[in-house]
Amino acid sequence: GGPGASATRPADAPGGPSPPTRYACVDTVEALDALCAHLRGVDRVAVDTETSSPLPMHAVLAGISLADRPGRAWYVPVSSELAAPEGELLPGRRAPGLDPAIVRDRLGPILAAERPAKVGQNIKYDEIVLERAGMPLGGVTFDTMLASYCLDPARRSHGLDALARELCGHEMIPFASLFERRAARRDIREAPLDRVTEYACEDADYTMRVHDVLAPMIEASAVRDLFRHVEMPLREVLRRMETTGIRVDLEFLESLSARYRARITELEAAIHESVGESFNINSTPQLRRVLFERLGLSPSRRTRTGFSTDADVLAGLAGEHPVVDRLLEYRRLVKLQGTYVETLPRLVHPETGRVHTSFNQAVASTGRLSSSDPNLQNIPIRTEEGREIRRAFVAEPGWVLVDADYSQIELRILAHLSGDRALREAFEAGADIHRMTAARVLGVDPDDVTDAMRARAKAVNFGVIYGMGARALARSLGIEVDEARRFIDDYFASHPGVRRFIDETIRRARDEKAAWTLLGRVRRLPDIDSTHGRARAFAERVAVNTPVQGTAADIIKLAMLEVNRALDERRMRARMLLQVHDELLLEAPEDEVDDAVALVRECMEGAVTLDVPLRVDVGTGRTWLDAH
Repeated sequence: GGPGASATRPADAPGGPSPPTRYACVDTVEALDALCAHLRGVDRVAVDTETSSPLPMHAVLAGISLADRPGRAWYVPVSSELAAPEGELLPGRRAPGLDPAIVRDRLGPILAAERPAKVGQNIKYDEIVLERAGMPLGGVTFDTMLASYCLDPARRSHGLDALARELCGHEMIPFASLFERRAARRDIREAPLDRVTEYACEDADYTMRVHDVLAPMIEASAVRDLFRHVEMPLREVLRRMETTGIRVDLEFLESLSARYRARITELEAAIHESVGESFNINSTPQLRRVLFERLGLSPSRRTRTGFSTDADVLAGLAGEHPVVDRLLEYRRLVKLQGTYVETLPRLVHPETGRVHTSFNQAVASTGRLSSSDPNLQNIPIRTEEGREIRRAFVAEPGWVLVDADYSQIELRILAHLSGDRALREAFEAGADIHRMTAARVLGVDPDDVTDAMRARAKAVNFGVIYGMGARALARSLGIEVDEARRFIDDYFASHPGVRRFIDETIRRARDEKAAWTLLGRVRRLPDIDSTHGRARAFAERVAVNTPVQGTAADIIKLAMLEVNRALDERRMRARMLLQVHDELLLEAPEDEVDDAVALVRECMEGAVTLDVPLRVDVGTGRTWLDAH
């Protein structure tokens, strides 16, 4: 069995009874020594951590759970000082558990070793927590969350609760059940140790059981290489980026906040004045009454509770009354103020002085990464206010930010996949792709293409990838639907390769109920034959979009692996900080800037070989805005 007193309960799984569980709390040094002796003889172990926070860089380690086979797991509680919710330590109050120094000394070397092989669920989180506790994790071979994501990116959840339910027919203990119903705060270090032991051991146990279901599926699948050579190693690159974090200029944010507050107050007064009454701008019913009853503007969309006042509806009303533009600006500023300007200073880490976002590998079904706490991928860069936020992200003194951005990567992928001659020739000539498209579609000389013509061609170039129809194009360009339809028809007439690619891709997706990226990432499309027109149309758009946008996501992941390898190989101090869709942000010491620029360009442009060249724009500066 193993060390410690065990709690036994039967577990359930489809396909007959599974072994009874033996869960043990390792809360003495003797039990810890016995566990360590046992672990030195096993081939693999599932590892999970319990902590005080979902943000790994801010989390305090409460305990480590380990399972060496289905049904058998141990929980090692680790003592720590308890803090009040405001952050100050509670004098003399410690969470129960073993001395962290003893755990580090005994268990640390086993966690750091290549063997036993380590298995985890979203193990990047545990790696950051354990590294911060002085116990880096070595020998990580399998992440159940990433395996689930590679096998079926559109699965509703890749969380352990969902996977245990779906693959093992087992309901996991809810976190909330560890606490009294009315508990003011839910810090696992204050929950009863016997309950925590069962909860934590179950996590490690079911991580191992889910691994045993998914590992053979990965081995037998077409996504094996994607999992092994892209997603698993990328996890390590993202861990380093998250741990590094990025510096923010707090003084600048403070002045920006004051400026925004003043402008918001100004706009409030102007909005009230232009409608002739005071009302709560943030109240949808009040705004609805003012816009549609008092001012008599024409509503365009109903919701369950009445006419919609969302951003799209307001944008459609622009020009009908001066209040609309003010409302749009008011909303933009309030959102930026709440999401970034006031929030970023609170997220600065007390030890590093930097902000540490979390990169999510298993969220977007396109294969793209997303970022959270804070989300640094959604800063709007098309507006002046959004660009101001980027100015708050700065390099360390003596360092410089390097920003590298793929130029029109999705259109280059489309040119490669479709073999369309017009697109390929434009890219091979290094021409302005939107100007060339406009010239070809409208039958004019490239020199005679106006800005309005180019804008139209640009909207169609990108719209084609997302299955944009005449209505959507007309709305985005402010033109008549017939005119938009003509432009799309003319586009396909002059780009027959693109038309053929779209038709063939949808046909193949119908046959195989799925679409693929160049690297073999799969997106299942069960609705591609749906009798429900909306669902079918959406699946068709996804079928065309997946090979293009999904391949772009794969390419930047390959580029990140390449940049990381090259920086390590050349022993450079430069480091990657952020990835935002087609853009990478690095930080380099002043004496390495030229080398870092050359390295990132070479790695990104050489990540894959397409029939048209990949191009990367690189800039440098003290702030993210300057570098971009």
